[in-house]
Amino acid sequence: MSASGAGRAAASAAIPHPRRAGRSVAGVFLSLDPQSFGQAFDDAYFRNLLQRQFVSRDPELAYNRLVLLDGTKPERSGGNSKSIAGLRKAIGSVDRSPFAHMALMITAPHSHWPAGAIFETYERERERYWIGPDQVFTRVWPISFVFSPEGVLPYEWADESVFDELDSLDRAYRLIAQVAVAWTSSVAFPGYPAPLGLAINHRFKRIAGPALWDTLEIPDEDRGLSYVQVDRQERSNLPFAGQVGWSVHTGDYSSERFRKAGDYLDSVLTRLTFEQAQALLDALRRSGVERAGQAAPAMNR
Repeated sequence: MSASGAGRAAASAAIPHPRRAGRSVAGVFLSLDPQSFGQAFDDAYFRNLLQRQFVSRDPELAYNRLVLLDGTKPERSGGNSKSIAGLRKAIGSVDRSPFAHMALMITAPHSHWPAGAIFETYERERERYWIGPDQVFTRVWPISFVFSPEGVLPYEWADESVFDELDSLDRAYRLIAQVAVAWTSSVAFPGYPAPLGLAINHRFKRIAGPALWDTLEIPDEDRGLSYVQVDRQERSNLPFAGQVGWSVHTGDYSSERFRKAGDYLDSVLTRLTFEQAQALLDALRRSGVERAGQAAPAMNR
C-alpha cells in the first residue's frame, strides 16, 4: 500500500499485518496527511522514533525526561506538571466535551522492547491486555502517538480483540490530529522531542465512557511480553516514578462531598469484574437520565 493509497482509506480502516503481507505497509491513521506516517509497521520506523527520542527506551527514562523538563516530579493527578497542564489546555481548546476527557490519555511515550514495533491484544478469559512485539493477528489500529515535525506519529497498535467501537475510534483519531496542531503551535509547547504523547484511553472501558480503574503493567518474562490488569490498590496523589500515564481531566474536585462519593464508587468498582462494573455504571446512567426526565416537567411548570 502506498502513502497515497493510505490517503484514500477510511480513518478507522484496518491495516494488514506486515509479517502476514510479507512487506511493510503505510500506516493508515487519517486521510489528512498520510505521507507523514511513513512505513509505520516497519521495525526500522520504530527504531527511528527511539533514536530521535520521540519514544523512550524504557518507562523510567520517559518519566525522568518529564521530570527534567518540568523541574518537579509529577503527582499522580499530574496537576503540578506544567507540561501536562499545557497539553490539557490544548485539548480543552479543541474539545471541552466529556468525550475528550474519556477517550484520550496523556502519556510519557516509552517502550519495553526497543527492537521493534509494539502490538496489543486482549485476553477476555483472564481480563488481560498483552503487549509486545511479534504477536499473531490479522488487523490492527494505532492506539498511541507522539508529536513530531512530520505530524502525529503512531508507535503502538491494537488488534480486533481490543476494539469494537470504530466510530468512537475514528472520532478520537480526528481529535488527536486537532490537538496536535493546537499544542505544537502554543507557547506552552516545549519543543521536539516532546516528553508527552497521547493514547486512546481504552483499557477496561469503552472509548466514549469513563475509566473504571487504574491499571498495572506487569512483565511476563516467559512470553517476552507484558500484560496489563486492573490495579485494585488504593493510591495517594504522591509522585510515583513508575507512572507514565495521566488522565486528560485534572481530577481536582472542589466539593468534598463529591470527592467522597467518587472514592466510595471506586471502592465498589475494584471488587467487580469489568462486565459487572460496566453494568453498574450503565444502570446508574439510566437512573440519572430517568430522574432528569421526571424532574424536567416539574421544572417547566
